[in-house]
Amino acid sequence: MARPELSKWEIWHAADVLLAADIQEPTSEQVGARLGGGDPERIAPALREWRERRAGVAGAGLPDALAALVLALYQEQTATSVRLIDECRAAAAAELEPVQRRAQDLSKELETASASLRGALAQADQLRAELRREQDQVIRLQAQGVGLSGEIQRLNDELGGQRAKNTALHEQLDEARARTSQTRTALAHEKMTRRTHLRELKNQRLSLAHLKTTLQAALAESDAVQTDLQALRLERATLLAERDALRQRAELAEGRAALAEEQVNTAQQRAAQLHTRIDQLRTQQDQKTDERIQTLSKLLLAGGAGKRPDQNSGE
Repeated sequence: MARPELSKWEIWHAADVLLAADIQEPTSEQVGARLGGGDPERIAPALREWRERRAGVAGAGLPDALAALVLALYQEQTATSVRLIDECRAAAAAELEPVQRRAQDLSKELETASASLRGALAQADQLRAELRREQDQVIRLQAQGVGLSGEIQRLNDELGGQRAKNTALHEQLDEARARTSQTRTALAHEKMTRRTHLRELKNQRLSLAHLKTTLQAALAESDAVQTDLQALRLERATLLAERDALRQRAELAEGRAALAEEQVNTAQQRAAQLHTRIDQLRTQQDQKTDERIQTLSKLLLAGGAGKRPDQNSGE
């Protein structure tokens, strides 16, 4: 199976891992090697954006501890996005595997039916040749005054039976072709569903990028951010635990599917529910994060308003 196209989040996460390994300036080749391959033209722009993001935090004039916390939050959100992408890809691959196995089985059945048909056709040709030889012999015997009408009738009956077998084999071949066409249609529909999921993930990444921009503006010169960041981490851990529980229930539900078509339908419904739940969790996370940001902004404004009178009185 071909490797899926690398996302920006996977490239950022690989760069973070290399940075943690004391590689201060990861290159496109090093990131590609870390990811097990990838297009350098795709990796280079994402790696450049990763450097600009870190440079933006470093140049914001934040205290070292606060800048380290912001970068840690970025890295944690990047790792979470990569895990979500991997889980969605793994779920899609698990749902496609039974369909692909069924397609392979149908292909084998089609090959078997084709081989049987070829053998039947060869046997029919052989019987026709034998019939022609027998008919020639009958003509010779008739010329000699010997009647072989009974033998000719037997051979004709055998030929008729062989033709009936050939017709049945043709019908089996048509049925195998129809099943293969249905399987291909199901695979095409599944690919379209996976593309829709990937577009939804891209929209989620855009929402996270907007959240990062808002967070940078709200975190300027605030010593109380560390406590709120810890609370956000606890909330995220709770959401991840709920997501893992949902995934376990979905995996248990997968084992109860009996037929290939029922497995595909059940997997599609389960994937839709999982994505809906992920969207709900992300929406809740965004709402909670926005509420935290608004609270921090109010605290910063209140703190700034409290400092100005002191400064004026000092002057």
